[in-house]
Order: sequence, then C-alpha cells, then structure tokens
Amino acid sequence: MAITTDQGMEDVARLINNVSPNAAYTYIATGSASTAESATQTSLGAENTQYGGQRQAATCEYEVPFKSKWEILLSFNGPVSIREIGLFNNSSAGRMFMRHVYDETMSKVSGQNLKITIYYTMVRV
Repeated sequence: MAITTDQGMEDVARLINNVSPNAAYTYIATGSASTAESATQTSLGAENTQYGGQRQAATCEYEVPFKSKWEILLSFNGPVSIREIGLFNNSSAGRMFMRHVYDETMSKVSGQNLKITIYYTMVRV
C-alpha cells in the first residue's frame, strides 16, 4: 500500500485554507529502489531517468466520491526496472505526495508499454 508523505500531508493542509499552497501534484515518476516506504521520504530511492521510464505528466481526474486519479502510459525504448512509483508536483525535483514500493521488480524492455494508474481516496477516520 502506498504511503502519503509528510510533504503531501502538509500540502493538503495548506491547500484547504489557501495558505501558501504548493503546485498541484500532476507527475508520476518510477524508480528501481526497494527501500521501505516512509512518511519522511522526499524523493524516490532511485528514480528512472531514461528509456521511457522517466517522470511524466499524468492525466488527472476526480472520481466521485472523494477519489482522485492519475494515469500515465509509459512506452519503453530500452531496459527499465520498476520497483517504486511516486507522485510529484514538478517535472523534475519538486515535492513528493506519495510513494509506493511493489513487492517485486518489473523489468521492461524496448517495445513494451506500462500503464500506471494511481487512485487516492479521502476517508473519514
């Protein structure tokens, strides 16, 4: 299960009362690190930067009730290993809203595609 980072929680709190809100989270990044998820993380462990695995702008939607959706389609032109994904507010660097580490590494090669969809649902606790 993905973890919302401290940066993400801070940015939601700033946004809802319009106190210095940061840019919207509209970029998905992939990486190869297997380090456990932690709320204090501010970046992926080893972000992919080539062969089609690099950070991309997502298609963003709101789905009722209380659910946000981000989606990208990666097209690979070389070997890429994916073990982690993150949601960011900038095309490079920026702030990370959430991070997820998969149980196993996905190995992709030239000519393959991968669709990544992230859902975030607000819940009452």
